[in-house]
Amino acid sequence: MRICLSIALVLFCCACNLPAQNVHISTENLPKALSPHPFLIERITPLESRDVAVMYNELDAIFDDSTLTNLLEIALIRNTDIAIAKERILQAQANRNAAWGNLLPTLNVSAAAGKNHDFKNNNPNVDSTTTTKTIGANLAWEIDLFGKNIAAKNAAEQQYFATLSSLQNTQLVLLAEICNSYFLLQNIASNLEISAKNLELYAQILDAVRLMTESGTLDSTYLFDAQDDLTNAQIAYEQLKTSRVAAYNALLVLLDQKSLPQLPTMQHKALPKITLLSELPASVILQRPDIKAQLHTLYAAAYNADSAQAALFPTLSLNGSLQSALQSPTTFTGQILGSLTAPLLNRAALNAQAESTRSVLRENEHLLRNAINTALSEIDNALFDVQSNQKQLTHAKQRLRNAEEYFSFFSARYEVGLINSREFYSNQVSLNNAQIAINETYLRNLQSYITLFKAFGGQINAQN
Repeated sequence: MRICLSIALVLFCCACNLPAQNVHISTENLPKALSPHPFLIERITPLESRDVAVMYNELDAIFDDSTLTNLLEIALIRNTDIAIAKERILQAQANRNAAWGNLLPTLNVSAAAGKNHDFKNNNPNVDSTTTTKTIGANLAWEIDLFGKNIAAKNAAEQQYFATLSSLQNTQLVLLAEICNSYFLLQNIASNLEISAKNLELYAQILDAVRLMTESGTLDSTYLFDAQDDLTNAQIAYEQLKTSRVAAYNALLVLLDQKSLPQLPTMQHKALPKITLLSELPASVILQRPDIKAQLHTLYAAAYNADSAQAALFPTLSLNGSLQSALQSPTTFTGQILGSLTAPLLNRAALNAQAESTRSVLRENEHLLRNAINTALSEIDNALFDVQSNQKQLTHAKQRLRNAEEYFSFFSARYEVGLINSREFYSNQVSLNNAQIAINETYLRNLQSYITLFKAFGGQINAQN
C-alpha cells in the first residue's frame, strides 16, 4: 500500500507541475505602434493596473472643482454599475476557486452503525443481538496528465483578471459621464440665464418695431421678422429647459441620488495644454482597462481551447478506499484501483467542442484587434479635438471682445440719439449670443478633455 501511495504522490506532483500549453496570440495585422509589445504572457498574472484614485486625482488636477470632486466621490460609492461589476468579480473569483478545487483529489468519509436481532427458533424470549459499526474513506483523483484541468483553472483565473479590468473600465466611464453631465448642467444654467435676457430684449424689439411700423418709419415686414425672432427665442428657451431636466435626471441616475447640491456657475478656467504625439507607444494602449479586459478574455479563450483539446486524450484515474469495523477484533480493509479511460463513442462531440473553443479564440483575436484599432482612433480623434477646440475657444473669445466693443460703441451712439432702440436692443442680443457661443465652445473644450482622459485610460499626462 505504501508503494501505491508513493506512486500516486509522484503522479500528483508531476500533474500539478505540468506547464500549460503556450498561448500564442498572433500580432499579425495589429497596428504598427503596438508591434514592440509582447502579446504573450508566459505566467498567468494580471496586467499591471492603476487604482481608481489615480484617475480620480487626474480629474481633480485638470478641473480643480470641489463640487465635481464631491460628486465623483458619491458616484464611486453609490453607482449601481460599480456594484454590478464588483458582484461579477465575486462570481469570477468563486469560479476560479472551483477550478482550483478540480485539481485536487476528492475525499469522502462515511460512517455506519447497525444492530441485528436474531430470534432463535422464532422465540422472542431468546434474542441474540449483534451491533456493527464501520467507518470508511474513499479517495478519487483524476490525474491531469494532459493539462485539461490546469488549462481550465488558468482560463477561470484569466476571466477573474478580466472582471478586475472591467471594474476599472466601469469606473473610468462613470467618471467621464459624471464630468460631462456636470459641465453640461452648468452650461445649460448659464445659457438659460442669458436666454431669459434675450427674451426680454426680443419683446422690447417687437414693441419698438410695432411702434415704428404704426408710425410708418418701418415696413411691416420688419414686424413679421421681429415676431419670428421672439418665437424662435421662446422655442430655444424651452428646449434648454428640457435639456436641463434630462441632464439633471441623468446625473441623478449616475449618482443614485434623489437630489443634487447647488451647482456653482460655470467658470472659464484655463485648461492644461496638450501636445500632439508624433508616435504612440504600446503602453498608452495597454493602460486602457477595456484593452486589458479584452486581453485577459483572449487568454481565457486560449486556455479553454487547450482544455477542450486535452479532453480528447485518455484520462487516468486513481480510486482508493479504506474501511474499518469498530468491533473486537478491529479489522481494516482497503483497496487502490487505477483506471485508464479514453473517449470513443463521444469523440465526435469532443472534437466539435474543441473546434468551438478554437473558433471562440479566433473571435477574441478579432475582437482584440478591433478594440486596439478603436482605441487608436479614439486617442487620435481626442488629441485633435483638444487642439481644435482650443483654437475655437480662442476665436470665440475674440468674437466676444468684438461684440463687447461693438456694444460699447452702439451704447454711446444710443445715448446721444444717433440710433433707435431697435438697433440698440439688437446689438445687445448679439452680445448675449456671443456669450452663449463662448459657453458652448468652452463646453466642447471641456468635453474634449474628458474624452481624451477616457481615451488614455484615465491618464492624460498633460503639461500645464
